[in-house]
Amino acid sequence: MEGRRKEGERPSFLNKDLSYDLLVPKTYRVGETEHRVDRVQLRRLTGMDMRILEEARPYTDRLFRIVSDMADLPIVVIEKLDAVDIDRIDDCLGYFREPGSVTGATS
Repeated sequence: MEGRRKEGERPSFLNKDLSYDLLVPKTYRVGETEHRVDRVQLRRLTGMDMRILEEARPYTDRLFRIVSDMADLPIVVIEKLDAVDIDRIDDCLGYFREPGSVTGATS
């Protein structure tokens, strides 16, 4: 695993449009329709997102809920993402909470 980034440093794997390209793409079904997820499009954290992150629940449950909400993907899809992708997305969320991360950001 790569070393952790320094505070205020944008993760190298976080795209300029706040998307993250999965290392291990995932396919899921909704009814008869199959969907492939190669990229997770994130957005900046909101106050509501912060409330979800700070609830008294196990961290992984909160992480899955917030990523599901931010990426507009079913939570069952997030649960099936590879652990390395979850860890990198978690690092992206940490970056969003740091001062200075808003420079050039879009929502």
